[in-house]
Amino acid sequence: MQGGTLPGDAGSVAIGEGKRRDGRKIASFAGLVVLFGNRRLVRMAVLTATFVMMLGVGGAILSIMVGDDLSRQNDAGIGEYEVLTIRSFELITLLERQVTAEACSPAFLEGMRKLAFLPDGINSILYAQDGVIACTSNAGKLEAPVIIGEPDLAASESGATFDIWFDRPQGALGLPGETGTIVGGDGFLVTMPEISAPASLFGKSSREVVFRVDDETWISRGGRAGLYAVAGMAGAGGFNWADWSFYGRDCGESGLYCAASRAPLSSVISSRPFEIGGFLAFSGIVALFVGGLADRGMRSYWSLAARFVRGLTPERMECVYQPVVRMETGEIVGVEVLSRWRDADGRVVFPDTFLPIVNERGLSRRLTEIVIGKARQELGQHLPAEKELQVAFNISPRDYKYDFLRPLFDGHEPGTARLGFILEIVETESFDLSSIKLEMMRLRRQGVRTYIDDFGVGFSNIGNLAELPIDGVKLDRGFSMAPDGSLWANMLPRALELIGSAGHRVVVEGVETGERFEMLKKNRHATFAQGYFIARPMPVEALVAFLKTYPGNGPAGELQPVTASALNIVDFGRLKR
Repeated sequence: MQGGTLPGDAGSVAIGEGKRRDGRKIASFAGLVVLFGNRRLVRMAVLTATFVMMLGVGGAILSIMVGDDLSRQNDAGIGEYEVLTIRSFELITLLERQVTAEACSPAFLEGMRKLAFLPDGINSILYAQDGVIACTSNAGKLEAPVIIGEPDLAASESGATFDIWFDRPQGALGLPGETGTIVGGDGFLVTMPEISAPASLFGKSSREVVFRVDDETWISRGGRAGLYAVAGMAGAGGFNWADWSFYGRDCGESGLYCAASRAPLSSVISSRPFEIGGFLAFSGIVALFVGGLADRGMRSYWSLAARFVRGLTPERMECVYQPVVRMETGEIVGVEVLSRWRDADGRVVFPDTFLPIVNERGLSRRLTEIVIGKARQELGQHLPAEKELQVAFNISPRDYKYDFLRPLFDGHEPGTARLGFILEIVETESFDLSSIKLEMMRLRRQGVRTYIDDFGVGFSNIGNLAELPIDGVKLDRGFSMAPDGSLWANMLPRALELIGSAGHRVVVEGVETGERFEMLKKNRHATFAQGYFIARPMPVEALVAFLKTYPGNGPAGELQPVTASALNIVDFGRLKR
């Protein structure tokens, strides 16, 4: 396998257009998602959404709290009006029963004054005949009788027990400067004092109390006129977006009185600056925390490792094939199968990037199954019927097990009978000689050969050449790619002689120049060669075209045209599949 980037991409043979079109369909969406994850836009979106959600929760809580306060104000106002009204009715009944002396006589006035001092909140009692007030508990017998006039709400209209006169001046009745509501009929009447609104917990608020005649008719009894009607148009949660205010509207148990209250949002905020500021800070902290969790989750979900694990499928894994030349004849006798993985956005990921994920996640067997199965299928379908090839696969020592590998080569895919199979053990880790020796012998009996790959680096050693029943050795590319005169270049002939003298076939990889290829042709121990001078790794369609045009006696003495897709010609790093 070769490293580095070479020019000439413009002359590459395209991968099947259908496959590439299918890849483009998901590329835009997947690419955006991956881009979002990389640029943390998802985190910002989640952070913003969380903060808005917290504001919504805070707004709902605030709306409930303000609504409760407004209901408290309404209930307080309604309650006092209803209590005073009921007490007025009861007091009139008591007056009619207990004060029976001559109207406005001293005894009559004394009886009125005694009942006026009862702790019921009502301290003004009147007596009227034929619509004229003759005496009061405060002023006694009036020198000039006061005409009370027609009631604002007759008992016959409201369903109440008595007539009602709203907001009448009390100066002529012995209470200068005061206004009250008079309840009664022809005879005793009582004056209910004005009722003040309770203080609001949330800054300045306004209120209106109404006497409810029916569902469509009411009479304002105090406060801001028209507020009760506006409150009826408030939206969900009692908030009116037109004036950014909270509204509350309630009626008493008797149904005679109702009240509405309003609290502007600005007033609510200014009345609780520390609590609201603290909640905003808390919301920001929660949003940052949730945003961080989302960021970690998205990073994990859209990380390369996670995408690879989800996408480790035959559809996303691609095989490319690098031809192998027999040095004696110059003909193509085999290929090494290398793998590429297509990310969700359509980009090609090379083995040096995904093999660490494979090893870390224990996916080497899954990858081996996919690559061997796909290569057998592609080569069987596309290679000319008369072409025989040795097909080499890379495999780690931990997966070099007869019971695992035999089923992968037992299938009878059309066109695979002319293929021979080689397993190249990548010596990236140590292994037990006795156990792996047995596996080699069992696989050989099934027609599967075994080579030692990347000899000269890693855990490879001369002892393995003598102890293992291998079929060949692949020299590490460091030998053939080393500059002339370097230690590695000087060791190449000696390494070939060492392996060849042990009776093993030798595959020299990394052949990139005509000079190095010619030097190997003169060495009787160099059995096979592969490298960019011969051909780069290519998809199966390009391989078929390459085999048709390749000269039967070997390379023409110069670097061959690029024959693989521009997306598949570069091998990075030492790792390979």
